[in-house]
Amino acid sequence: MQSRGIPPTLSVLILVLFGACTGRRAVFDGVLEEFLLAEAEAASALRDERPLQPLSLEPLDPTMLCQTPRDPCRDAPCHPEAGCIATNELEYECGPCPEGMLGDGNDCRWPRRVALNEIDYDQPGPDDAEFIELINLGDATVSLEGLVVLMLNGDNDQVYRRIQLGTLGELAPKALALIAGPSVEAPADVPQLRIQSAGFIQNGPDAIVLADQDGRELDALVYGGRLDGFDEEAHALGEDRGEGSLVRLEEGGAFVWTCRASPGLPNTEAFDEPCGL
Repeated sequence: MQSRGIPPTLSVLILVLFGACTGRRAVFDGVLEEFLLAEAEAASALRDERPLQPLSLEPLDPTMLCQTPRDPCRDAPCHPEAGCIATNELEYECGPCPEGMLGDGNDCRWPRRVALNEIDYDQPGPDDAEFIELINLGDATVSLEGLVVLMLNGDNDQVYRRIQLGTLGELAPKALALIAGPSVEAPADVPQLRIQSAGFIQNGPDAIVLADQDGRELDALVYGGRLDGFDEEAHALGEDRGEGSLVRLEEGGAFVWTCRASPGLPNTEAFDEPCGL
């Protein structure tokens, strides 16, 4: 009986290919397909007792079977200052965010210390110069995307107006931004979201709440009276008397009444006496 030779088994073939690609991933494709076809032909020939045809392959450069390992950090998935560490060809880990920033290393951001700064909810006449002033208390520029001002009706605890702040863009450190009625006059370089109707802020007792995209309260002001469910610090120490506004004179301080509204400008000193005296 004629002797028959059987091509290398699949396990031997894999060892050979990976041996040529130590530390790399083998690319079998057409070469592997040829070996598998040859092995299938050998098995068929054995069953049919046919002579085997010699297996002929073109000489191969072993490096052609390999490719360099994939680097999962190649596309810079982590924050530039956090750094990326490849744990294998498919997975990576990000380092910690820089000091003072929040996040997981993949997404690092400065905390948003945006707060309410001045409110004018009542004027003599048609109430077309109402405004809400915001301030960035932090040391880095922040985006207002995702932040929302909720205006709460004190009679039924329902939100009667919701204002998304994303269109105001970014706010530099200590900079101001305005949600303003049609007649408010403010510096042109202050970001402004205009409300084209008079009386968009109710007179109270009501509340204005600044919240983030997850609904967390960042700041609040209760004005025109008292409301349950808010901290004592959120209640204004005075009322809008028609002229003037409610302002904060220090970071985190209570809102007090001032005789002169200052939309888009630093807050002025508070006055105890009525305007005009």
